[in-house]
Amino acid sequence: MGFGVKQADVAAIKAVTDNLPDAGALSDLAILLAAASPEIAQILGDTGELQTDWANGGRLDLLIDAIPTTAMRGTDNAALASVLGALDTAAATGAVSNAKLAVAYLKQLVTKQLNATDGFGALKTLLDAIPTTMRGTDSAALASAWTAALATALGNYTAARAVYLDELDFDLQGTLSTIAGYIDAEIATIITSQGREILTMDFWSDTQEELLINATAGDKSLPTVTVAELPAGATIVRAVAMFKFRMVENVYAGANAINVAQHIQVRDDTPGTWRDAISIADNLVTFTEAAREGGDLLIGDHDIAVEVDANDGYNFQWDQADADQISINFNDIQVGLRIWYSV
Repeated sequence: MGFGVKQADVAAIKAVTDNLPDAGALSDLAILLAAASPEIAQILGDTGELQTDWANGGRLDLLIDAIPTTAMRGTDNAALASVLGALDTAAATGAVSNAKLAVAYLKQLVTKQLNATDGFGALKTLLDAIPTTMRGTDSAALASAWTAALATALGNYTAARAVYLDELDFDLQGTLSTIAGYIDAEIATIITSQGREILTMDFWSDTQEELLINATAGDKSLPTVTVAELPAGATIVRAVAMFKFRMVENVYAGANAINVAQHIQVRDDTPGTWRDAISIADNLVTFTEAAREGGDLLIGDHDIAVEVDANDGYNFQWDQADADQISINFNDIQVGLRIWYSV
């Protein structure tokens, strides 16, 4: 029987109580005891079984004694060894080399995460410290800043600026396209204008000491002009010839002049075709007697661009030069070409 109470003790108590004088109360106690006897008997039986199980050699004692205190039993150890072996096999080169080390690292990881300074607890503390609403004067400070900024913006929004904003309400893409069209048109105009721009260059021959024209008609050779340094791609649009002399002299004692109309001509030195370049009128340079006069520059009005068409050499001659008398002499002469071109 458990709890330190035995059936013999109960019987002794009953013997004593049976000899007590009955004043009514004991009869009631006897009635209560008789009513409780079955439950008491059952309790005594249960406690007896527990005492049997807990006693040395009892069922519970045998189960506790069977728990191993050192190594795992049966296939338990083999199963764990298999798991640990699999961990070793799965370890990659450079990774954890064995299960023991893996468990050690796992333990360190858990320890780190439980650390009050760096672990989950510290993280939770930081998260809990984040306010979910603005605190104290924070809201008031922010509201004040916004109020000041709004007041500044409203103060700057004058009627004039309102008009500017209204003017911004337009088709920006369309306007940009229109502007691009204007720019393209202007560029095209500039390009066309440049294409129409005419440039000019003069080219001169070497000097010749004199040119004698007498009363017998004949061709008179003049110096050659070399055209050079026209830019690549230049198109010659006009070319004229020039004849320059420092002095002209009538060697004849009486009246004298150019006899009949004549021409100074030009050709490409390939040779090309002689082209009339300067027209010499009849009776040009008229003298009444022997004399010397100052020279001049004669510029032709014949466009000879058909012949003078590029950088090249060009021959000159006075075609069928003739004077009324012997003779008219031109001193220190020079011929040239004036060329207009575009690029």
